[in-house]
Amino acid sequence: MEVPYFQVPNDAVDDNTFESVYEFAVYSALCRFGNNGSDAFPSHATIANATHCSVSAVRRALEGLGDKGYLIKEPRFKGNIQQSNQYTLLSSRLFSQNTPPVPPEHTPCSPRTTDKELIKKNSIKRAEEIYSIYPKKVGKGVAIKSIEKALKKISFEDLKPIVEAYAEKTTWKDKQYIPAPATWFNQDRWEDDQSEWEAPKPKSNFNTPSHHYASSVDPTKPTMS
Repeated sequence: MEVPYFQVPNDAVDDNTFESVYEFAVYSALCRFGNNGSDAFPSHATIANATHCSVSAVRRALEGLGDKGYLIKEPRFKGNIQQSNQYTLLSSRLFSQNTPPVPPEHTPCSPRTTDKELIKKNSIKRAEEIYSIYPKKVGKGVAIKSIEKALKKISFEDLKPIVEAYAEKTTWKDKQYIPAPATWFNQDRWEDDQSEWEAPKPKSNFNTPSHHYASSVDPTKPTMS
């Protein structure tokens, strides 16, 4: 086959637990949209167009894939409005039906648990990156939790540049007047008018004349005594 192409795990192709061809088609489409292991966030209509089926069939297939543990769905927000869903495909180990038995003393965590842990680590990593940009470094533990909570309302891609702008626009402020990061993220302060973060403009002093009053008297003419 000639490139470009995308990959679908062999275990997914060999799996016999898909309830319909739609589930396999939707799973394959998500593999394409999330090529190279990245998360995917196509709309239902986009998936329907790629799989040549109806939007309602896509919704049913996504629900079935989620119930079986093939993917994790997380809402993506811009402000307080949900824009789309983010889909994370889980490890293909979930599809294996012929895994050889492992002695009890060496039984690993279940694949589903492992994938959840990986997603959690990724969430913490993104939160720590946002924390590293925020201009005040206090209360890191509660700050990370607040940022993770914020990332359920606004995507990482949208939040990061806003925090960068806040850090840049508040360099003039004394750190004591910058809110703790947990407070800032808990209050959804990324929605603030960014002009409010800038240094106030100096006020004009109207009591101080900018120039001397010009006399209307002609100095060349003699004055009366």
